[in-house]
Amino acid sequence: MKLADPEILELTELCNALADGTLTEAQRLRLAEKLAASEEARRFYVRFAGLSASLCQYAGEMRAEAPDAVRPFWRRPVLGWGAAALAAAAAALAVFLMPDFSARETAVAAGDLETQDYVAQVTDLKDCVWAKPSAALEPGDQLERGRRLELVQGVAEITFDCGAQVTLEGPASLVLNSAWDATLPQGTVSAVVPTEAIGFRVSNPDVDVVDLGTEFSVVAKPGSATEVYVHKGKVQATARGGEAHEQPALVLTADQSRQFGRGGSAEIRHAKPKFKGLARLARREQTTGKPGAARVAPPSVTVPVAPAAPQATPVPVAKRFANALKFDGRFEKQVAAHGLTHNAQHTVTFWARVPAAASLSGAGAMAAWSSGGGKGRGTPVHIAWNTDPAAGTLGALRTEYGHAAAVGSTKLRDGQWHHVAVVFVPHGRGKMHVKQYVDGRLEGSTTPALPKHPKERGKTPASDVVWLGRRLGSPEHFHGELDEFGVTGRALAPQQIKALLNGGPSETQVSAGVGI
Repeated sequence: MKLADPEILELTELCNALADGTLTEAQRLRLAEKLAASEEARRFYVRFAGLSASLCQYAGEMRAEAPDAVRPFWRRPVLGWGAAALAAAAAALAVFLMPDFSARETAVAAGDLETQDYVAQVTDLKDCVWAKPSAALEPGDQLERGRRLELVQGVAEITFDCGAQVTLEGPASLVLNSAWDATLPQGTVSAVVPTEAIGFRVSNPDVDVVDLGTEFSVVAKPGSATEVYVHKGKVQATARGGEAHEQPALVLTADQSRQFGRGGSAEIRHAKPKFKGLARLARREQTTGKPGAARVAPPSVTVPVAPAAPQATPVPVAKRFANALKFDGRFEKQVAAHGLTHNAQHTVTFWARVPAAASLSGAGAMAAWSSGGGKGRGTPVHIAWNTDPAAGTLGALRTEYGHAAAVGSTKLRDGQWHHVAVVFVPHGRGKMHVKQYVDGRLEGSTTPALPKHPKERGKTPASDVVWLGRRLGSPEHFHGELDEFGVTGRALAPQQIKALLNGGPSETQVSAGVGI
């Protein structure tokens, strides 16, 4: 008999408290009661214990110095089991220790592997001259957190992972703080911010500009006040430094402009001529004349699917997913994906529908494969929905890469169709950067280290096969529906992912068609 969702949630809370050393006497008695009454609860506890020990060992291997002695989780004398309960736990432990990838690693492990994540990519360049020739960029280059761009002349378009497109006009300096935040010490920057990237921020010592769904420009010149121009929508501008920091935040709307300095803020006189040139820069008509498009090279299709005619208008949901694959907890499907196992750039996209009443105990992976590792060994990769409330939003998208996991915020378990895109980018320092999008919006990322030693690698060889509807080496299967599964050997830009979401033009589609 499977555990009900409330029972799984309660057991998870009790086991987490035990592992953290915060278990109260009342919780100890409750846990002992649950384990004595249910074999499934005992199996859950043993799986949790093994996972806790596995993560402790892995964290110790990642440290530069010898790890502290850790008392094994399952040896803590807190529970008084009978002989039958211990026998059942021993049997469950024997099953658990067999080689498989079914154990869930928590998102906490990702924090132990903190590094400089990628937060943006170069999507267009025109006549660019950089301060250092060694720092010259090319379209498609990934840009890490903290990167400072020094542009002497020319125009560079940078697309942040949140979806905001920023056009930098030299001479200018731009610091990438995160996927949602940049600092402009000097120069001119224009930003086009879609709905899913609302909240994108550009700041400098004079002003802090937060987007509220708009197109805007910021001009910062050494020794002069910083100017803010709003072309569409509105922004919130807050003065910084000197006496200006005492002024309240201002909301600027379309066709409004203002300058900010140490003495405060004021309207810009004769701003109309500047508006015209800056608006053209914001829409990138100076570069290619294709406003709003992501101009990295189109992706290559690596998963064969049944093609469909280009769609000029969105197809109704009921018709679009008429041939979706239905997973009933037993059905599974293999898909060939040549090159997916290589430690190279990839993007996996598909549509998913998870029933609102989907059981936590039956939440197998929507897609799973073994990524490339040394000497043919692989790293397990699972794209699923989160069943651990301690790791993040229950029912949200969860991508596991070895011992790390990225967890989103949108609940997939609602009976509605959601578009999923997961981007994999080798970091260049023995790490893989993983970022995930739900319905076109960036939702979580992680940068785990690639396996270096045999004991860190998975026990299943890397393979160019994707399993749909199940976890690797596990009987757990997915309940729900999938459609339009595709893989490309490239890190798609946010605008390309959004084009897929909207049934966009074929040159940006990873896979077309109504079926997988």
